[in-house]
Amino acid sequence: MPHLGFDVRDYSTGTQVGGPPVDDLLVLVPRRDSTLPPLVEVFTSSVRLRERRLFFNTLRSASGLMVVPDVPAGTYAARVEARYYVPFRVTLTSPQTAPLGVTLHRDASYPFAAEDTIIRGLVQKASGAPNLGFDVLLTDTADPLINHRVPLNGAGEYVAFFPEKQTTTGMSIQAFHSTGSVTVALASVVLNRSNLVPLITVP
Repeated sequence: MPHLGFDVRDYSTGTQVGGPPVDDLLVLVPRRDSTLPPLVEVFTSSVRLRERRLFFNTLRSASGLMVVPDVPAGTYAARVEARYYVPFRVTLTSPQTAPLGVTLHRDASYPFAAEDTIIRGLVQKASGAPNLGFDVLLTDTADPLINHRVPLNGAGEYVAFFPEKQTTTGMSIQAFHSTGSVTVALASVVLNRSNLVPLITVP
């Protein structure tokens, strides 16, 4: 039976996400109805136990890959989740020819160090609802090569880590939405601090 492999890494550092002693990385590949094991949990069972029934089991290989064993051939809509990261969704086919590389972006809740240079903000629709399913592109106005494109989380928040930024020059923030994008400017950046961009409103 084919296996699926996932190489899940932090966008900012390139290091693998999760691992011992407490591995909170979840790779959720849904089972088809025909492959669901018998439901043996009682009514008071935890959500996590029921979740294990609905999704294929996972294990971590010696090289750090997340492996989903015994996945029948077909196409699957998978989710990759970890604490402090924006969830990632992907459609993939079993069997694979190689492990899938997944890059997770840090969520607004990530515990950055006090001296990190951070730019964060919120994107909302004119109705006040969060702008979901889109990205924000942040570009240094003095050096366009310094840029990061980051996803919005479920609350419409974004955060970008800029360890490479060495000057206080401003930033261009381009928020994408269903019909285009809205661009605002941050006049200057305070280095080694968290910088808050004013609320961005999109149609």
